[in-house]
Amino acid sequence: MKNIDMDTLQKNPSLEASLLELELALNGSEPQLVDHPAHLCFVVGLARSGTTLMQQYLAASGRFAYPSNLISRFFMAPHVGEIVQQLLLDKYRDHQDQLGDLRSGLRPIEYASDLGKTTGALSPNEFWYFWRRYFRFEEGMVYDPYEDTNEFGVAFHTALRRWQRVAGKPILLKAATALWNLEFLARLLPESRFVVIRRNPVDAMISLLNARLRFKGDIAQWYGLTQPSTINLKAASPFESVATQVATFERLVSRQIAALSPDRVVNITYEDFCLHPFQIWRSKALAPYVDDFAWADNNYQAIRFEPKAALPLEGSPQAHSSKAFFARLYEKMTQRLEVANG
Repeated sequence: MKNIDMDTLQKNPSLEASLLELELALNGSEPQLVDHPAHLCFVVGLARSGTTLMQQYLAASGRFAYPSNLISRFFMAPHVGEIVQQLLLDKYRDHQDQLGDLRSGLRPIEYASDLGKTTGALSPNEFWYFWRRYFRFEEGMVYDPYEDTNEFGVAFHTALRRWQRVAGKPILLKAATALWNLEFLARLLPESRFVVIRRNPVDAMISLLNARLRFKGDIAQWYGLTQPSTINLKAASPFESVATQVATFERLVSRQIAALSPDRVVNITYEDFCLHPFQIWRSKALAPYVDDFAWADNNYQAIRFEPKAALPLEGSPQAHSSKAFFARLYEKMTQRLEVANG
């Protein structure tokens, strides 16, 4: 008679807990949420400013739950996506390597993307579908920061709290759709933190023009969020348009971030982040997420990135314009914004 391996009869407590979580979620019988707000870390920045790289860097730390490409498929209920990801891909929730073949092809988070899009099941996702469920940020709508009883805002908060309860970690989100509404988010989620990354305005302008060509096929076609209706400057050319786009971001975000407690904000340039990414772990804003600097020292001191200088696409209309031209144009549109808005 064949001996029975008693280890095979032992249940995996982590697996059993996740299976119960999934059953409760699918049955609509989840436990009541405790009465405290969700802990969020928002990555903030204009398109083409390094936000995806920052999100990848923070996600790779393991200190946050974040919308992976797998979880993004569950945008209607990200906490369910978190459970499914744990059940399928977490080796500690496997039993006798039953799903080992699924993990064998997994890649670690890579520091690469194409216009914000990443590859790999566990790579961070921009989570556009989730954001669009609750807000019309990308249409340029500006919400009253004191309107924290907004029904969609409350539903947004509840979804994040459910997700955080399942993950057992703070949530990391790229707030690409919320650039005009950071004050609203800050009030709605009082425990939230904001990592603001900025790029040299000239490089941002050139990179956005390149994105217009690649994504739209025409530099005259807008790429990125629609500006709020209060920004009504007339642009005589695509170059003035993109200069206004970058200048508007700088003005609106700077004003909103200045209104927040410094303990909630990390300000860093793309260039500084690439050369010294470790420094963000020393900020007061991220202190709640780093309880062991020895861990950070061991894992992050050696990581560096090569800053990418924005170069016009070969043969593009902007290829014959100097950086000095873009700098002058940015200053011109910045001054117009100041005059128009006081």
